[in-house]
Amino acid sequence: MTKPAARWVIDLDGVVWRGTDPIEGSVEALCRLFEAGHSVLYFTNHAESPEIKIRRLRGMGVPEPLVITSAEAAAHLCGVNRRALVLGEPSLAQVIRDSGIDAIFIDDLPPDGPVPSVDAVIVGAATNWDRSRTGLAADAIRDGAMFIGTNSDPLFPFTGEFGPRFLPGAGALISAVETTAGARATFAGKPYQPAADLVTSRFGHVDYVVGDRDDTDGGFARRLGAAFALVMSGGTSREQIPSDPAPEMVHDDLAAVVDHVLGLAGSRR
Repeated sequence: MTKPAARWVIDLDGVVWRGTDPIEGSVEALCRLFEAGHSVLYFTNHAESPEIKIRRLRGMGVPEPLVITSAEAAAHLCGVNRRALVLGEPSLAQVIRDSGIDAIFIDDLPPDGPVPSVDAVIVGAATNWDRSRTGLAADAIRDGAMFIGTNSDPLFPFTGEFGPRFLPGAGALISAVETTAGARATFAGKPYQPAADLVTSRFGHVDYVVGDRDDTDGGFARRLGAAFALVMSGGTSREQIPSDPAPEMVHDDLAAVVDHVLGLAGSRR
């Protein structure tokens, strides 16, 4: 008996890929969902532009990818017709600009200032951290700017030359700014309300959320009223599986989750 089509929100880092490498079976699983008539939205807390993620998914053979990133959630939280100082990747600044916000990319400023007058400071993960420019962001917050964090993820799953490892996530950089500024960030991405508002407005009802972290993806599933499928391919080990509340599903990877929901578990080798 064919199960009815469902609506999925699926994480990317640690679920579809890890670092530069697709996780085994993930692309084939996404194609099976598409062929079965299911609807999929990819929501990543990696604060880059959705176009970057869409190009990567298409290059892997994923059909018709629809992507939201925490960069868009941060822009949504900031609001239009404002001036913002952006600490993060260049594409984060571009997303903020494209949303109608006058964005100043912190890497374009002299390392020692002066500190621009802004309404908000938006901080996301950055490949290269600059101590002085990180201090500029804290200075602007002390001057009264709203402090927006794209997400609170402390870790970023990565695969390097010698295998899987973790890099500091946006939450780690934001913690540094919080400590320096003496202020707490308001977060935009998963599992927070600005991210949920974007999903609801653009995608509607959600049946399943798939992710590799309970605090981020599990919390997002509960906020959206969806079932949570926790996978072991990213930031959580078997020893860390939560019990209160427990995920509705726990599987090794996305392929196993999809096979379980489609009723294919045990039929594939």
